[in-house]
Amino acid sequence: MDFQEKYYDNLEVQLKEIKDDIRYMENRISGDIHEAMHKIYLQSDQRHREYIKVDNRINEVMAGIDRKQKDQDKWILRTAIAVILGVASLVSTAVIGMVKLVDTISRS
Repeated sequence: MDFQEKYYDNLEVQLKEIKDDIRYMENRISGDIHEAMHKIYLQSDQRHREYIKVDNRINEVMAGIDRKQKDQDKWILRTAIAVILGVASLVSTAVIGMVKLVDTISRS
C-alpha cells in the first residue's frame, strides 16, 4: 500500500467515526427534545386540570350568588307587598274612621 491509500483508508475511518458521533449526538438531542416535550405536555395537562377546577368553583360560586339573588328578589317583593297592604289598611282605617266621625257629627 502506498501513502495515498493509507491516507484514504484513515480518512474513511475518521469519517465513519464522525458519522457515528453525529448519529449519537442526533439521537441524544432527539431524546432530550422528546423528554422536554413530554414534560411540557405534563405541565400543560396539569394546568388544564387546575383551570377546570377553578372554572368549576367559579360556576358553583356564581350559582350560589344567583340563588341568593333570587331569594333576595322574593324577599323584596314580599316586603313591598306587605308595605302596600299595610298602607292600604292604614288608609282604609283612616277612611272608615273619617266616615264614622262624619256620621257621628251628622247625627248629633
